[in-house]
Amino acid sequence: MKQLYYGGIGLLGVTLMALLWQGPPQGHGSHDSAAQSSSPTPETAATSGEPAQDVAVAPTPPPLPQPTIDPELQTLVTDYVDTLKSLGFDPAIQGVWVESSTGTAAAYQADRPLPAASLTKLATTLLALDRWPADYRFYTRIAATGPVVDGVLQGDLVVLGGGDPFYVWETAIMLGNRLNALGIRQVQGQLVIDNANHIFVMNFERDLATAGELLRQALDSRLWNQEAYGQYQTLPEGTPEPQVEINGGVVLRAVADADKLTLIVAQPSLTLAEVLKQMNMYSNNVMAELLADLLGGAPALTTKTQELTNLPGAEVSFINGSGLGPENQLSARGACRILGTIAQQLEPQGLGLPDVLPIANQDAGTLSWRDLPTGTIAKTGTLWNVSTLAGLVPQVDAPAAALSRDRSLCFAIFNHGENIDLFHAQQEQLVTALKLSLQPDPAPPTPSPTPATP
Repeated sequence: MKQLYYGGIGLLGVTLMALLWQGPPQGHGSHDSAAQSSSPTPETAATSGEPAQDVAVAPTPPPLPQPTIDPELQTLVTDYVDTLKSLGFDPAIQGVWVESSTGTAAAYQADRPLPAASLTKLATTLLALDRWPADYRFYTRIAATGPVVDGVLQGDLVVLGGGDPFYVWETAIMLGNRLNALGIRQVQGQLVIDNANHIFVMNFERDLATAGELLRQALDSRLWNQEAYGQYQTLPEGTPEPQVEINGGVVLRAVADADKLTLIVAQPSLTLAEVLKQMNMYSNNVMAELLADLLGGAPALTTKTQELTNLPGAEVSFINGSGLGPENQLSARGACRILGTIAQQLEPQGLGLPDVLPIANQDAGTLSWRDLPTGTIAKTGTLWNVSTLAGLVPQVDAPAAALSRDRSLCFAIFNHGENIDLFHAQQEQLVTALKLSLQPDPAPPTPSPTPATP
């Protein structure tokens, strides 16, 4: 299952390679990458690896709209629910909301909170963009406790994690190459992971001992397993295979006076928008829960979502950032409300919903096996007896940046029952019908000219 998360990451290899060779950020609160590369000679003191608290100014959400019911859209929604009922599903535990860019809507139990499954990740996305700008980067800082003599670091290699949710084999392999470029081929001491003041996750493993061992393996190609080598092959052709031997093994401990250590690499993550896109494409639970924890946990996720969207408290309740567990509850109209607020957050930064959500028939991940109209952007959600789907279907085949900016429909479908495959098929039929409803009526045929009377 973990291999699924790695799929498609190779497309980001060039970006990751370029990022590694940037220098450390100019200040702890900076979200811009430095233009120059790191100096080959360690000169800089290591600063905290905790993410900076840059706060993006969120727009004030307007009051919840009272849209006019669109008879055509309402017929589609009613027929959808009637079909589920005829197939034996309880209509009392289904919910649907459809909202048009012209202000009309259709609904079935749209204000009722239901298990959201991974649509919860939309709230995690919302709060992340409220806390940080879309170009924010998490920095993983690597420091040394001694000098480098003849290729050997005379001390420990210290990892000061910065909460990067997407630190994977490729990232660590390039770190190994950077250390080799700095003249480090062996560490006499230990690989120290700070377990008190910094957050380090690798390959979606939050257990520090496991994450540290994975990093140790990645730094030395002689220790690679098949999975590591497979991910190495997704990097640009000619990427070296690093060799950084750690003599003392992996140790977890609190690192005192981290700011006094010698910083040798400050490794930036992808941008926040790119991290969120990967999280939503693959519906990665570990990434979502790490971000939610950085943002204050489930209580903050619930209250801040209500605050940013003006949704009634009864329609929003979360127990984590991933959606694991039926206790994560959201209304169908709430899902579209969250999508609209995310779009408002992104627009001033020159971005739109396709920059943080997967696109049907284009992106890898959970949408790659769904039969949805081209250009649809959507987030899926699945528990054993829950299937949810929310997004925007455009009039044209290009994805809509926002409901307010492009002719489109926002849809949110919440299904509860024990036939996920059937729910998928019915959802896809409804979204396809919504796409057809957006198409203009064909022009009436031009009457043929009446032949002149001789």
